[in-house]
Amino acid sequence: MNWIKVFLINIFILTSLLILCSLLLHAWDYFNKSEQHKESNYDTNTIRATYPNYSKYSHDEAMCIFENYRAPKTSYQPFIEWRRNEHKSSCVNIEPQYKTRISYHQQINDSFWFLGGSTTWGTGASDEETIPSYFAKISNQGVWNLGETAFNSFQELIQLQILLVNGLTPSTVVFYDGINDGLYCNTNNLALPNHSREDEYRISIAEYRKNKDELNRLKKENNIQISSDGNAIHYIKKPLKLPKNSD
Repeated sequence: MNWIKVFLINIFILTSLLILCSLLLHAWDYFNKSEQHKESNYDTNTIRATYPNYSKYSHDEAMCIFENYRAPKTSYQPFIEWRRNEHKSSCVNIEPQYKTRISYHQQINDSFWFLGGSTTWGTGASDEETIPSYFAKISNQGVWNLGETAFNSFQELIQLQILLVNGLTPSTVVFYDGINDGLYCNTNNLALPNHSREDEYRISIAEYRKNKDELNRLKKENNIQISSDGNAIHYIKKPLKLPKNSD
């Protein structure tokens, strides 16, 4: 009978170990998934806010810079395609008229105009730490930050012409470009020059044409009026003309 007792004890120990291993594996899997979920909440901007060059900021201050970098939506601007909309925050501010980022010692006329892509605009920097703002602090000159994310020198040149046509006058114009010109103004492209949203605009134009035909059809078939404000399409029923009460 002793061997039966030993056998049962061994079976119990083996079963307990298997159950324990299973529980440990489940716990490990749960831990990994929870960590992956945490990591999925971090995008590249969140991670960049933890870099050593932001050590002088609190975490919330560093996050504010990147959150407000992404916050302003863009809208279509004739010839130059897009610019960010007006935005106000403690670290990133965009004025409403020309959609340009506010700089230290900002001055429109008779000042240094800075044109470029995201580096000039100041991705990852507060308003007073962009290149134009640093230049203003060092030189004590008025500046205007005309940079915009993903702009290339061709867009910037057109923007400069538009501003000059509108009667604005710089003292000096500074172009600071690099990667965007390499991507969208090089000889390997079929259409020169282009920009980072070329495909987006082509698709939007094609979709608009299809939607316009469909809206016209609906207008005829369903007796509706259609008004458009930006991206939103509203369908408004025409009021029915009821016959006058004969009583």
